[in-house]
Amino acid sequence: MLETIREYAAEQLDRIGEAALLLERLGRHLVSRAEADGAPIFRHRQAEAFARFGHEHANARAVMEWALTNARPELACELVAFLAGAWSARGHLREAGGWIDAVLRERGATTDRIWGWVLIVASDTRKAIGDVSGAVEVCEELVRMEGSPSVDPLVVASALADLSDFARERGDLR
Repeated sequence: MLETIREYAAEQLDRIGEAALLLERLGRHLVSRAEADGAPIFRHRQAEAFARFGHEHANARAVMEWALTNARPELACELVAFLAGAWSARGHLREAGGWIDAVLRERGATTDRIWGWVLIVASDTRKAIGDVSGAVEVCEELVRMEGSPSVDPLVVASALADLSDFARERGDLR
């Protein structure tokens, strides 16, 4: 029933030319709310935030689809950076992986700070689906960004830890 209502509302917004404005505002709201909740880590509010963003998944999906098809890659990057962990935790790993793959083609679309988080969630998602070589590739890109003052040192440390784990698993520590 809710999907039918959502489709009808989208049709009406398209008809009056307000869909893009609404989706942009909704995307900004989701990013702002995620940041207010401590995204992308969410620290002590992770369970609460993941539950809240689980309820917002249909809205996030609509915004992501719109952002990726309407030349708004910076918004898509921010949503991936801040919400991919919640999506994966709520069982949307494959869908999140598709969005992450799309966003990874948009390297220049966002700040180094956001890009660092995009890369670490890309690594986490690739690890979760067993794509170790893909995870290594994005971790190595992230380590190359280490000198950027806006890249969170926590993200670089996480990438280095992942690369160390991958090397240990391959028996490649020397």
